[in-house]
Amino acid sequence: MKNTQKKLKAKHFRYLTQEHIDDPMKYLIGFFESETSIRDWLADLNTLINAASNAKMNPPRSSTGYLTRKLIEQVELAYVIFRKCKLKTIEQPLKFNKGVSDYWNQLLATDSSASNIDTAADSISRFFSYESLQQWYNILDDLWISLGDRDNGFLGDNGHEILAIKEFLLRLAADLGKIYEDAILPNTPKSYQEKNVKSEISENLA
Repeated sequence: MKNTQKKLKAKHFRYLTQEHIDDPMKYLIGFFESETSIRDWLADLNTLINAASNAKMNPPRSSTGYLTRKLIEQVELAYVIFRKCKLKTIEQPLKFNKGVSDYWNQLLATDSSASNIDTAADSISRFFSYESLQQWYNILDDLWISLGDRDNGFLGDNGHEILAIKEFLLRLAADLGKIYEDAILPNTPKSYQEKNVKSEISENLA
């Protein structure tokens, strides 16, 4: 039986390039090694969502446009991983199983490591079980508009929805950080991972 799954191309996304669609790890390496750290990225996103929700929390001279675009890129990247790794949707995406201390560490960006979160596969599955890629585009468009138009009201000023969206976005950022730290995409066979590690060691010694 033929595989009828549509191949992902740059034209399917707003910002993601074909290079990063073909190799999501290349994007993560470039982002976390050249642009920011996991800790700083989580802190930036926390501030960004707060600013969209409450004008008084908008920091002066903030690069909200740049941050929002990067956030959209990473949602696109997560969708590529979701498709490439053939992750499954989850029936109750809001039913998180997480310790209280881990939750606050992630929410407040007090832990620079992403090692204390649920598996990246589980969290990315939850992310796209909660909303489709197109619906996430709509949410992030609304966030971007709310940063510039204080009369917009991010997500209709629905506090419960804002909290859920904030949780998903911060988890996603931490998940991508974890994938970067582990240097392997979710659901990748261990033998393939070991082969890549050996290959990298050989290249570094050459």
